[in-house]
Amino acid sequence: MESRARLLQAAFVLVAERGFANFAVGEVTEAADVGLGTFYNHFSSKEEIHKALLENLIGDLDLAMEGAKGSADSPAACVKAYISQILRRANDDSHWSMFISNLGPYQVEIIEHLDASLRRLAGDPTNTAQAPDVTAPGKFIVVSCAVLGMLIRFGAGRSVCGNLPTCAPDSALVDKATTELLRIVAES
Repeated sequence: MESRARLLQAAFVLVAERGFANFAVGEVTEAADVGLGTFYNHFSSKEEIHKALLENLIGDLDLAMEGAKGSADSPAACVKAYISQILRRANDDSHWSMFISNLGPYQVEIIEHLDASLRRLAGDPTNTAQAPDVTAPGKFIVVSCAVLGMLIRFGAGRSVCGNLPTCAPDSALVDKATTELLRIVAES
């Protein structure tokens, strides 16, 4: 694995375990087994690695959206597949869900991205390239917040319980959450 990828993976794990603010660049380089100079060859600051991690997360969400579009034949089925894929990923990958639960102020960007993705999948004619107005929440922003809330719950449960399997949500919970979120969309 190349040094940049090792640095990103090390930072990802540190954010998952401690949050964005609670680690130093030296801890990232130590965990990645690279020198401090190598870090600065790839990133100019701790904030820059945060940005790269957030871009990777958004890339993960985009992959889930593309998978949802390819696996469903109607807008409603696409939305269901997207939400289900995201919640299943959080259920199956403890570091991924813990990372999301520790995003702190970056959670707003994830809500905006989820909102835009849900609008695209649903074929919402009001979807624009502009960020959604989070002060006047519509059905998609409400569902986006609910999805993020579920992701945070999955991650926070793992943080508190030390990744014990008994704390992880099961498949039935993922299915129930997806169904409830879709009910909100249908009723709005």
